[in-house]
Amino acid sequence: METPPRHSIHPRIHQHSTIKVDLSQTNFSKFKSRWLITKDERIWNIQYELQILFGSKEGILTVRAMDGGEQVGVTYIEYAME
Repeated sequence: METPPRHSIHPRIHQHSTIKVDLSQTNFSKFKSRWLITKDERIWNIQYELQILFGSKEGILTVRAMDGGEQVGVTYIEYAME
C-alpha cells in the first residue's frame, strides 16, 4: 500500500492494541475545573500530549501522557488477544 487509508475503517487496518491512561492517582488541582450543577458533580478539563517512544536498542514501545513536561497518570498499552 503506497498511501495509508484515510479512515480507520478499512479492510487492511486491524486493531492490535489500545493505549490507556489511568488518571485515578492524578493530582487534579493543577487542572481547570468547574461545577456541573445539573449533575451535582465537578468536571475537569485535562489536556495532555500522548508520547509514543520506540526504543530501537531495547525493542520496547513506551507510551506516556505528558502535560508541559510533567507525566500525567499511568499510561500503558493493552494488547488485543487474537
